[in-house]
Amino acid sequence: MPDLLASLSSLATPNHLLGILAATLAMNFFGALYYGPLFGNLFYSMLKRFRGVTAVDKEHKKIRSLCYPMWVALVSSLFAALVLAISLMLLFNALKVRSYAEGASVTLLVWLIGRVLTVEESVWQGAPPKLMVLAAAKQLVASQLQSAIIFTAMTW
Repeated sequence: MPDLLASLSSLATPNHLLGILAATLAMNFFGALYYGPLFGNLFYSMLKRFRGVTAVDKEHKKIRSLCYPMWVALVSSLFAALVLAISLMLLFNALKVRSYAEGASVTLLVWLIGRVLTVEESVWQGAPPKLMVLAAAKQLVASQLQSAIIFTAMTW
């Protein structure tokens, strides 16, 4: 147990903590771009159909009333990104990841495991496949972005 604690405390360097912070913020910034200017209209149109909103809703007021408030979504996104960043750093350390490619491979496996569980849940909830693919693609790219940032922080 002391070896584990020593290993974990060795990860609490300023560079590593800065990497975790940068990876957390980068994932959320990418999500804002992804669900905003890049695919926001597509996302909202699919979400409206999934939630049963049929009237014209140019300001997204109806769909927002069916979802959590924005601050809850933001806090949960930040929390999820923070947990993923810390988890990747711990995995990279435990597996002795030595290259971006190894980090990307580990991250792909983590993403795949997470998506399998999420897809199973989404199917039971009746989410349309296109909505699941849109969310999965965002998570894949964002997690790979986090992987690159975390690996860079660990090799400074």
